[in-house]
Amino acid sequence: MDNRDLTEPDIVNTLRCGRINDEAELVNFHWRYRIETERIAVIVTFEPDEGEIDELIVITAWRYWRRGI
Repeated sequence: MDNRDLTEPDIVNTLRCGRINDEAELVNFHWRYRIETERIAVIVTFEPDEGEIDELIVITAWRYWRRGI
């Protein structure tokens, strides 16, 4: 996140206010979801613990750079 100029509050706000625009993608037996706002995208997966969701893992995140912003 540091090399992409993102902070933990950026990620939390994206997860809170973003939308899942694409369908989940199955990679290495884990479902990955892309959550996006207009400026930031975050890829997450869930780590189950005995059939229940226990942990959210951020795989990667990036900021969309647009001209004039």
